Amino acid sequence: MILRFALRSLLAHPVRTAVLAGGFGLGVAVMAALLGVGSAILEQARAPALVGGGDVIVGSATGSIPSPRVVLSTVFDSGALGARVAAAAPRSRR
Repeated sequence: MILRFALRSLLAHPVRTAVLAGGFGLGVAVMAALLGVGSAILEQARAPALVGGGDVIVGSATGSIPSPRVVLSTVFDSGALGARVAAAAPRSRR
């Protein structure tokens, strides 16, 4: 009985039914896309190349470092750390 009532209501209002179906379809599509993006981000976070990373803090005896990029390029181009560093991004803390 309730199924017959719901079907009759849906058939009586075709535009409302189409908008409702489109909204459900869009919601399912958005959820599928978000789950796909989330799993890709988790996969990248667990990548072996990123495991074991850390921070290197470079300081100066006189206080501030005038050009952190030059210091980082000099330190990481040396033989000791150059082969072990995959990426470096200087950041100034004040």
